[in-house]
Parts: sequence; C-alpha cells; structure tokens
Amino acid sequence: MDLTLLSQEWLIYLRSGRSVSKHTVAAYHHDWQQFIAFFQTYCGHPIDLPSLKKIKITDLRSWLADRYQQDFNTRSTARSLSGVKNFFRFLQQQGLLDCHPIFMVRPPRLKRTLPRPLSTEQTLTLLKDIPQISQQKWVGQRDRALFILIYSTGLRLGEALSLNYDVLKARQYLTIQGKGDKCRQVPFLPMVQAELQQYCQLCPFPFQAHTPLFLGIKGQRLSLSVADRQMQRYRELAGLPDWATPHALRHSCATHLMRASGDLRGIQELLGHASLSTTQIYTDVDNKHLMRVYQAAHPRSKS
Repeated sequence: MDLTLLSQEWLIYLRSGRSVSKHTVAAYHHDWQQFIAFFQTYCGHPIDLPSLKKIKITDLRSWLADRYQQDFNTRSTARSLSGVKNFFRFLQQQGLLDCHPIFMVRPPRLKRTLPRPLSTEQTLTLLKDIPQISQQKWVGQRDRALFILIYSTGLRLGEALSLNYDVLKARQYLTIQGKGDKCRQVPFLPMVQAELQQYCQLCPFPFQAHTPLFLGIKGQRLSLSVADRQMQRYRELAGLPDWATPHALRHSCATHLMRASGDLRGIQELLGHASLSTTQIYTDVDNKHLMRVYQAAHPRSKS
C-alpha cells in the first residue's frame, strides 16, 4: 500500500478514533515526515512499506544519532520516537506489520525540570501593567483579560484561545475541553467575568454566540504566536526572565494555590492532569521555595 495514504489514514485515526489533540497530531505528523526524510537520505531511495519492514535496530540508532548531532533536545527526540512508534502500532492494527525493531528502542532519559512560576508580585504587576504595551485600548484590555483568565483558572493558552463568546453566559464555572477531549470545570470568578466583559465592550468587532472570544486585530481568532509575542514585549520592557510566558501563568496559578492550600487533588482537577504524579511536581516547587525562605531567614541556617 502507498505509504503516504497510510500516513493520512493514521492521522485521521488519531483525530477521530483516539481523540488526540490537534497539536499532538500535528507534532506526530511533523515527526513522521522527518523520520521518512532521514531514511530516504540514509537508504538512498524512496521509502515504501517494504523498506520500513527492512529497517534494523542499527539503522534506528543512526537516526537517533543524527538527531543528536543536529542538537535536537531529548524531549523532542522522545516525542519523535513516540510518534513513530504510534505509526508502527497503527500498521500492526491494520495487519500490515507483525513486529519491528522500533519497539525495542528505548526513549532517551529525560531530565526532570521543575516549572518556573512567576512570583506573586511579578504576576500582579504583569496583570496590572500589560495593557500599556498596546497602542489600541481594546487590545491592551484583551491581553489583560486573557492573562487574568489563565492565572485565575490554570488554563493552557490554547484552551483559553479556543473559547467562544457564549462562555460569558456561564456563572460560577467554565467547562473546558482539554487534552484528549477531556472536559473539566474551572472557577469563573466575577472579577474575571468583569474583565472579559470590559474587553468585549471595547472590541470593535461584533460578537455572536460562536464568535471566538479572543480576537486579533483583523477580527480572527487570536493566535498562539501573537499572544506569546505580546507577553514577550512586556517581559522585555519589565525586565522579566525569558521563561515569563503565558504558560508560566498556568504554573504560577498552580504553585500559588499549592502554597496556600496544599490541595494536590484539587489542583490536579483544576489543571486537567490525567495523573496525580504530573501534579506532584508542584510540591517540589513549593518545597524548593520553602528551603530558600528557610536559608534566608532562619538563624540556624547561618551556622
């Protein structure tokens, strides 16, 4: 069978049969194209299904070594390997493959990194001052409302930008469709509602029920890149570190809640983590903060 057609069927299967997020599907597609491009150069001929079956473990190690030489980080390589394995599993399910050396390849060991939240002071200053970077008042209020929403709910940036205008009908809670099409509810504070209403009143574009809530200057749904760029402009003006991103507000929400409540299970539900172990990383962040406070203030830490 044609490998291009098979890969297209695989992507359709991921989107419909597995309910994989569109971002993951796009990443897997990109990773698969890179994999095929490498082996076409490596083998010196176009890659088809019989060629895939002939790939050996030594060939796969050459692929991984090539990624290392190109300075791909370990997380990127681990994701690429996961995507490629997913395609080979799809081939197995279709009865086109029995076994393959790809399943013997172990992912690179990932170094566990702690999320880096903004301090409470940095967060509140950001939310207060960010409208000043935009010449258009409605754009400044849009950015303020967007980042307040993320900080108050722990939403991912993509989740926030996917909302439509009709969510403003909600009262106490917002229903969010997260990764894997899993739904969860997050608090919808009156203060956040007021900020969003003010933005909508200033916005020059008309809103209907299914109009995107956050709009760009051309009246289309605000893109991830523009939201990131707005934060970048602000952090350069305010002297914030490079890791002060919209996603850092999600980390800040979780970290500040952990310090105040210690409710790990509640934070897991808020963030939409499938596993509690993912949320536990915020206890490490909180312990690290506690140790810094101790070393700076406790008399016994000086001896």
